[in-house]
Amino acid sequence: MKLLFRRMDFLVLFALFSVLAGIEESVKAGSIEGTVTFIGEIPKSTATDDAGRRHDLLEVDSKTQGLRYVAVYVTQADGSAVPSQPGVRGARPPEKLLMNQVDYAFTPRVLAVQEGEAITFTNSDPANHNVRTTASNKTNEFNVFTGVDGKYEHKFRIEPRYHPVRLGCDIHPWMRAWIFVFDHPWFAVTDETGRFSISDVTPGEFRLHVVQPDIAHREQRTVRVVANETVKLEIAIRRGATKH
Repeated sequence: MKLLFRRMDFLVLFALFSVLAGIEESVKAGSIEGTVTFIGEIPKSTATDDAGRRHDLLEVDSKTQGLRYVAVYVTQADGSAVPSQPGVRGARPPEKLLMNQVDYAFTPRVLAVQEGEAITFTNSDPANHNVRTTASNKTNEFNVFTGVDGKYEHKFRIEPRYHPVRLGCDIHPWMRAWIFVFDHPWFAVTDETGRFSISDVTPGEFRLHVVQPDIAHREQRTVRVVANETVKLEIAIRRGATKH
């Protein structure tokens, strides 16, 4: 009986230490969150659709001016890549790894994943499409036919300086999209209101990159992440104020 109680005491202590270790681990990380807005006239695509229309290059919330499809990520403070973290995965819903062709557009227009995650390309239109990629890393280049209900899966590799892979459809040249690939989990893409959130960031000083590839907008700023705290940012992009 004494042995049984000792064993139970050991299990209770072990569980307690596990909880405390988890709490200690959780306070070692911070987060970055904020909103990206766009100010000015929304630019149009140079290519026209079959009806001769030029499509908006940006998706801006009419009430808040929040800008969707902006990639936000960190590098080291000196601009070098964050050390690869293959065992650390970002918590994103599975549907984010789907790139669909619907209403003659790629959806989502900008997608960000970690290296090694599979992206499934699908076609929900009642028409034929293809997916052609343009990249510096040749393993990221392909040209596949995606007919009605077509499907194709691909795992992308890192591009130099985290530049995005460009997607297009030769059959419908106004269709365009971008895929960012990272070897760490500290990245996000703004939602329909322009908001983003990057969690579980190791404390320290980083360079935050804000990239909207459709208008070739790139800007950077230094952020300091503190354990168990959130860095909050408000970022405004003005047309004609692109920063490289």
